Amino acid sequence: MGDDKDLYIKETDILKEYFGSKIVYLEHLSRYNFVKNFIRKKNYVLDLGCRIGDGTYILKDLCKIIVGVDIDKKALDYAKNYYFAENIRYFISDACNLSFKSNSFDVVVSLEVIEHILNQDRFLLEIKRVLKNNGIAIISTPNRDIMKMQGSTSNPTHIKELSFKEFKLILNKYFRNIKFYGQDRGKGIVGFGIKLHTLIRYLDFLNLRRFF
Repeated sequence: MGDDKDLYIKETDILKEYFGSKIVYLEHLSRYNFVKNFIRKKNYVLDLGCRIGDGTYILKDLCKIIVGVDIDKKALDYAKNYYFAENIRYFISDACNLSFKSNSFDVVVSLEVIEHILNQDRFLLEIKRVLKNNGIAIISTPNRDIMKMQGSTSNPTHIKELSFKEFKLILNKYFRNIKFYGQDRGKGIVGFGIKLHTLIRYLDFLNLRRFF
């Protein structure tokens, strides 16, 4: 796909299969637009659970190399055909058993993935392992309690959805300097909020406050 073309995917079969609806896809795009704020030109970035690669493609001009990883071969084949660039690499892999060396990435992005993982501790340990010592991890997941309050139907592909308390507890086992943000349905990232919780492991030398 050329740089001059709109990144928006129309409601084709692939969009319906991976996102279900236009509003869910737009929420997905807004999360990647939020991630842009934390990527620098010299960074090596891992997009863990990249699916069809559209989010990976959004971030490509902001970093040196971006690697998209997913376990779904069909999704990765689509990514390689439609969202390719000189500095993008795609690999099929289990998110809990990555082949990369330790301390490989400046930024690890994993959006709406952890709820699909059975061994969430192992998943976070792998993120921590491949992340450089002063790296940034950006992780998002739906808030189970809020989704229930809104009457949302449970996604059958979700193995373990987390409440805010559970998410905070498991992140604190592996990361420090944690900050949470929220996303209202159909909107962008708005600060501490309703549906989306995003972890950012800030660079240590910034000496920012911790949010718990």
